[in-house]
Order: sequence, then structure tokens, then C-alpha cells
Amino acid sequence: SMMAQSISSSTQGVIALSVGNQSAGSEIKISDEKGNIILSYSPALSYQIFIFSSPELVSGESYDVSVGSAQGNFKAE
Repeated sequence: SMMAQSISSSTQGVIALSVGNQSAGSEIKISDEKGNIILSYSPALSYQIFIFSSPELVSGESYDVSVGSAQGNFKAE
């Protein structure tokens, strides 16, 4: 019998951050440790929370994330 894959057993990572009050157009950029840009996006609306998941994010690996003028290094869950 076939079973659906659970999110917890997936290697696809997710990054979820509370980023304060960001105005519309504040760029979100995620890059891996080699400097490859995985995401570059400027939302059309203001935002406070950012959640991103992609096959390019590997659970347990660290990524550089910049939101507006702030940046940091975060581990994908």
C-alpha cells in the first residue's frame, strides 16, 4: 500500500521568521553558504511574518537571510 510522505520525514526545509513591521517592497533574500541566491522577493504588501519552504532548502542546513536592512544566519527546520 502507498502512504503519503509526512512533512517531518521530508528533507525539504522551511524557514519561518518574525521580522517586525516591514513595509511593502522590503526585499527578502535567502542565500546558501556558497552564496547562491535561493530567493529574492519584494512583497507588494507590508508584512510581519515570513515563511518560506522550497526543495532548495535542506532541513538542518544554515542560510543567510536578509529582510530589508536586517540580516542573519538561520537554520532551516
